[in-house]
Amino acid sequence: MQLSKTTNVTFYVQVFNSAFLLLLINANLSEQPVSFGLTSGSISDFNGAWFMTVGNVIIGAMFFNLYYPALEAGLYFLIRW
Repeated sequence: MQLSKTTNVTFYVQVFNSAFLLLLINANLSEQPVSFGLTSGSISDFNGAWFMTVGNVIIGAMFFNLYYPALEAGLYFLIRW
């Protein structure tokens, strides 16, 4: 039960950090009618620059979410042993 809660919280934090914040900060929102202070990004579309900065972080978070549950279960087993 605690392992699944920890895994879920880790997943949600990773999604928020890598998907929402990273995309919002790097986006060029200067042409949008509503700006909330984060319009100085350099990436205006999904292109090579986007994949070099944002895409790599999202893929890294996906790999982390792939291996973290198994790593946590293994370490938890070693601690109990």
